[in-house]
Amino acid sequence: MRIVVVLAGALRDYVSNGVDRMEVELPEGATVRELIGALGLQLELVMAVVAGGEKRGKDYRLTAGEEITLIPPVSGG
Repeated sequence: MRIVVVLAGALRDYVSNGVDRMEVELPEGATVRELIGALGLQLELVMAVVAGGEKRGKDYRLTAGEEITLIPPVSGG
């Protein structure tokens, strides 16, 4: 199945050299945790996940065509 991934903040630099939106092919029934792994990210680099306008957990099962936003931890001062 294909899903659209939106990368927020520094995640763009880890995955896509500044591109903030991409399509990813995953097996049916894949979870956000599996998506994060497929992108080559460590789980702790993703603080929040948004799908369908709602915050989701890393065990959330993805649906074909869905748009998922991955948000890194925020720091600064």
